[in-house]
Amino acid sequence: MTIPDLQKKEFKNWLVSKSYASDRVSIDIASRLKRVSKWTRIGINKSEIETVDNMIEKSGLVLSGPVKSQLRKATRLYIQFITEFNI
Repeated sequence: MTIPDLQKKEFKNWLVSKSYASDRVSIDIASRLKRVSKWTRIGINKSEIETVDNMIEKSGLVLSGPVKSQLRKATRLYIQFITEFNI
């Protein structure tokens, strides 16, 4: 399930407002989150989010260490975002 467009926009704005990322970097993080959401149920709610490592293991994807790290960071920031706003 993908993340709704409005929620993506709010997430990007939140990243910039919390100084986690610049405008350009927030777009990259949202893009990584979109990639993760294609493989897992990240768009539902925080109780149904799988860890990126579990998702990769289940899917059989072969990803480099830096890519896994970037996907984990995007997921971690999104979890922080939905926790803060009780989404």
